[in-house]
Amino acid sequence: MAAKLKYSSGIKDFPLLYLEMKKTAQLLLEGKTDAEILSLSTVQNIFQLDKEKRRKSMPYKTLTRLHELSVELIAVIAHGSDENARLISFYGLVKTDILLFEFMRDVFHDKYLSGQTIIADSDFIVFLNCKANESEYIAGWKPEMLRQIKNTYKKVLCEAGLAKRQGEEILVIKPLMNNELKGMFARGDVFAETMLLEVGQ
Repeated sequence: MAAKLKYSSGIKDFPLLYLEMKKTAQLLLEGKTDAEILSLSTVQNIFQLDKEKRRKSMPYKTLTRLHELSVELIAVIAHGSDENARLISFYGLVKTDILLFEFMRDVFHDKYLSGQTIIADSDFIVFLNCKANESEYIAGWKPEMLRQIKNTYKKVLCEAGLAKRQGEEILVIKPLMNNELKGMFARGDVFAETMLLEVGQ
């Protein structure tokens, strides 16, 4: 899926969305259609959002991410432990954000495998500069946009339980999963691998 995506800065406006993902997952499991969930958001404001535009865009974002997941993983978000639900919410995010996926692959995953567990601001800067050399779209981002992306990445990694803050740096955390959750992923899942998930057991 990642190869079909275009670079986007949308993560700064729609980060992990854990609570919104959970509510949307519950509605899907109750049998609600995408159209019904959109109506619940725009008419009944189930996500309690002030702006009408965001009431329309929020369910689109959560549904896009959830439709990348199996029913079993959607159920984990809807009814699983807080720890597992946050982790799977991040998995849905990384499957729908090519820039985040490449960061997880090139920085998060590779640093951990090389024995480094600290990600500093300089690592984000090097990564984003590299992407700016490859993409005119990213090259056009202003310094404030780059700062927002960097800070959002830190935030979502910590919220997902994949990192914790150490001052301005973050410490990579390898997540632990039980065998049941591991079995919900296919062996060779590149998105899961970037998150350091041991899957397909």
